[in-house]
Amino acid sequence: MHQIIETEFKGGLRGDALFLNVQQIRKEFKYLGIWYARDGNEATFITTEIYGRSGEPAEKPRDYLEEIKENSFKQIKRIELTMKHDWLWIATRIDGDTYCKLKADNMMSGHTYINYRTIRNKSTGFDLLDKGVFKGGTADFFRLGSEDLRSKEDYSDAIMYVIMARDIPPADWMSDRSCLGVQNVPVLVPQCTFTTDRKYSDWAGQNPMANVKS
Repeated sequence: MHQIIETEFKGGLRGDALFLNVQQIRKEFKYLGIWYARDGNEATFITTEIYGRSGEPAEKPRDYLEEIKENSFKQIKRIELTMKHDWLWIATRIDGDTYCKLKADNMMSGHTYINYRTIRNKSTGFDLLDKGVFKGGTADFFRLGSEDLRSKEDYSDAIMYVIMARDIPPADWMSDRSCLGVQNVPVLVPQCTFTTDRKYSDWAGQNPMANVKS
């Protein structure tokens, strides 16, 4: 479903890209994302580019769908990748005109989870009613390392993880995936807050209101 390839970019530049066969991925997974884990060289600024297209042949388009600056990626941590295209390519570059070398580690698996608390808002402050961890289904993931060719070759100048999850929490649990974690993926997972003034669908037989007395 994925491989590192050498390809051509705008201006005749060449470099590595992670190629994702989304046709295969979406048969098994409901979520595809890339998560930022660590900056291994703060002397360079790495920009991530995402390309996508559908149909045959699987040729990378000239222009990217999205561009994410490293400082922005550090803040948001998680980018959900579209699965409406048949093919995706992910590349990283530095200083606007040099593309990094990429290395994908072996695939691993773990369960998805959410650290949560359930509160009842009051006119001043709130009451904490419940807290814990909701455990979801399984996810496959692998580490993607970028080598900027400006320092020791260790493929750690920017470390990201490509995440493929088989199930995700219902849409009414949160407005984004910022609270989603995956076991053994070293990306900070903030606590998700649920409030008693809303209703929530079940996820894997769990509900934020399950232990809350009316």
